[in-house]
Amino acid sequence: MEMKQPNSQKVDGDIRYGQSAMIVTTPDADVKSNIDYFIGGFGVAWRKRRIKLSRYKQISIRYARVSGNPTEITKILKDESKSQLYVFEFLDYYVVCKMVDIRKCLEQKKYQIVDNHDNEGIMACYINIADIKHLLIVK
Repeated sequence: MEMKQPNSQKVDGDIRYGQSAMIVTTPDADVKSNIDYFIGGFGVAWRKRRIKLSRYKQISIRYARVSGNPTEITKILKDESKSQLYVFEFLDYYVVCKMVDIRKCLEQKKYQIVDNHDNEGIMACYINIADIKHLLIVK
């Protein structure tokens, strides 16, 4: 896995608050369209992880909810996700992927389903970082 390591303060500024305004969406927009932010007019899904990418080398997306409500996987596969980019914020890196590349991994079954009992989910989909085309991995 190739990891670029530019100046972390600059990267943090560019990703979070770069030249374009970063607009937080409503909870309703996230639930319906899988959009957490708009940056420069692009819908962005943003997931914070409390793990290190360098240890697990995977991204994860909620696969099933305790409530039975639709998950990110459902929205992506049914083309209901309106985000163009997916940002995964790990403790050590940010991974930026195009939503179409995540969808390709899902359609090609390049993932593993595992139990993941968090506050909302009961199952998660893990995709190895080597299997997904990513735009950028930065510290």
